[in-house]
Amino acid sequence: MKPFSDRDIKRLVDELRSYAAEFGSPGEAEVILRAAGAFEAVLAGATLDEAFGRKRKRGRPETGKPGKHFETVRRVFHLQYVGRSWTEICDEIEWQGDLRDLQRAYERELPFVLADLAKQLAHGANSAN
Repeated sequence: MKPFSDRDIKRLVDELRSYAAEFGSPGEAEVILRAAGAFEAVLAGATLDEAFGRKRKRGRPETGKPGKHFETVRRVFHLQYVGRSWTEICDEIEWQGDLRDLQRAYERELPFVLADLAKQLAHGANSAN
């Protein structure tokens, strides 16, 4: 049997979504849409077990909340904004670990820092009105 190409899987996802929209009962449509989402996850690089929820995704689990380096990353964000290099940042915040560890923490925590800054800006804009 010939293996499925990415194009075949995309076509299958489109067919599943249109079938769910046209013919599926609400419960049946939900299962069909979940299957379509799983196939899209496979296209994005997940294994079948990961895509269908039978095995946890690779890597560090996502917690959905800031971690222990949140405040440090907030300072790093501001220092980068004013143009400091990573070496200068490590010196200024007195980072004791490896530079790459700081960069990984930055990648993990940055979405939380940005969300917090957006909240602060929105709150400030609402207070001014």
